[in-house]
Amino acid sequence: MRQTSKNAKRRMTANTSPLHYSNGFEKNKAVPSLVIRDSNQSSSPMVSIMIPTFRRPDLLKQAVESALAQTTSVSYEVVIVDNDNDNDGYLLREVDKVVASFSAPNLRHFRNQTNIGLYGNWNRCIELARGRWLTILNDDDLLDPSFLEESLKVITCNPSIKWVGCSARVCDIQGITIPETLVTKCKKFFKGLANFVRRGRPHKIRFAELFPSYPHHGSLGILFDRNAAMVVGGYPLEFYPVADYVFGARFALLSDLRYLPKVLATYRIAVNVSTKPDVCVLGLQLELKLRESMVPLIPFNAFILRYYSKLIAIRTASVFKSRWYSALNVDDILAKEGLTNRPVLAIYLTVGALVRFGILHIFSGLPACRTSKSMIADIKDSYQRPDRNF
Repeated sequence: MRQTSKNAKRRMTANTSPLHYSNGFEKNKAVPSLVIRDSNQSSSPMVSIMIPTFRRPDLLKQAVESALAQTTSVSYEVVIVDNDNDNDGYLLREVDKVVASFSAPNLRHFRNQTNIGLYGNWNRCIELARGRWLTILNDDDLLDPSFLEESLKVITCNPSIKWVGCSARVCDIQGITIPETLVTKCKKFFKGLANFVRRGRPHKIRFAELFPSYPHHGSLGILFDRNAAMVVGGYPLEFYPVADYVFGARFALLSDLRYLPKVLATYRIAVNVSTKPDVCVLGLQLELKLRESMVPLIPFNAFILRYYSKLIAIRTASVFKSRWYSALNVDDILAKEGLTNRPVLAIYLTVGALVRFGILHIFSGLPACRTSKSMIADIKDSYQRPDRNF
């Protein structure tokens, strides 16, 4: 009876907190992924470079080329997971032609019988990977030749590390660099200052440091432990379109993450669902929910954290309007979230500097209070199952 009650409480809490365990693999477990090509079925590579794709053969070709050009000496596989189930489609046939143009023995190709969505396909990539370590490279992005080599150096220095993420350059499909906003330039300056203090060495990503923002572009440039990703439950589908942010926060709460301050990947902005107004609004709402769940776990002033969370939401909506969708009514969106004031940019930058690069980095290393410890223990308990263990 006690166990039943405990499980019911666990399910109820999981539904209300983004940080509690949820199984991102469950929904699509009945959807098969057909083998289109598997050059070496007995291979046991150390690393899997997983490439989820959907109807972008030209971009896919470039992504595969960057994956196969890795300079590392360790064994690795490149696995394409196609989410296009239109067997009569022209683009599906073009994807098959692209894959067939490569003779690499470490190249595999799967196709989902049903379109399982963006994050569903990322989770399928985790499931199909044979390497202990894997990275998810979207079909419109690129890896530098030294990505695996540099990332694996960090891992070999500390066996407890489960995640290494690098920096990435941002450009459009033509390779033209995206102009930086004032806020981006300020963030870049402070990040460069922090890296200078650390002498460019990899550093631990504390859970509290994820509060201001997710430090990566989706899954790009992250090499993580497959078993740890399974334990976390994969990418939580219910938190689309910010499941990558939630996935990273859960990872940071449970494991050891490192940030490698080197540019080892290219994030190319193509036709992206995140540029749609409804997706932007949903993402804003879910990010607010995620940060609210993080506040009690961070040994820092809760009022300042919540205030900064609102500033981030206001800034996000404003940037979206100016960059992607000029007709967006920012005031209406913010009003629905109770954000009626629009403070000047100077306030956003000042509070951001305080939280990001000052007190937050100092206080994030302090021990949590009794309440926070209890909440953290409750969250970690939701991951403790016989088949899930770090």
